[in-house]
Amino acid sequence: MARKITDEQRQRNRLRSKNWAIKNRDRVKANFARWYALNREKMLATAKAWSLANPERFAANQAAYRKAFSKERCFQVVKRRAECALATPKWANQFFMEEAYDLARRRTALKTGGHAKWHVDHIVPLKSRVVCGLNSHTNLRVVPSVTNLIKGNRHWPDMP
Repeated sequence: MARKITDEQRQRNRLRSKNWAIKNRDRVKANFARWYALNREKMLATAKAWSLANPERFAANQAAYRKAFSKERCFQVVKRRAECALATPKWANQFFMEEAYDLARRRTALKTGGHAKWHVDHIVPLKSRVVCGLNSHTNLRVVPSVTNLIKGNRHWPDMP
């Protein structure tokens, strides 16, 4: 027979879980990235079904989201491009860099290796608390998105 959990116990468990998640933020992010990669298609299908079942609410949500986040997202994109431009040395081979991005696009289109999406990863991160890498052909590699999202900007070869 299952025992009943009181509201006080439930509240205590929630608080304990929340504190654990705050202390282990990197693990939580890695677990979510792994879970999302495994359940992405299911989540997209569920969201599409909801949007088709609720067209008026979907349109209202879309408009509100665009209004609230379009300027912020635009700023983030411009900032990222500026960071990449500042981190690109004069000797970087643009042809090889464009080839890496093209390869990632083609692998994503073909779903090569069983992975749905491929990213161009900076081996040494462009922006990190410890190190800042260069945006050059020697610092790029094409990897599955799951690998790149789990890595984030926390790991690189010869890391101290």
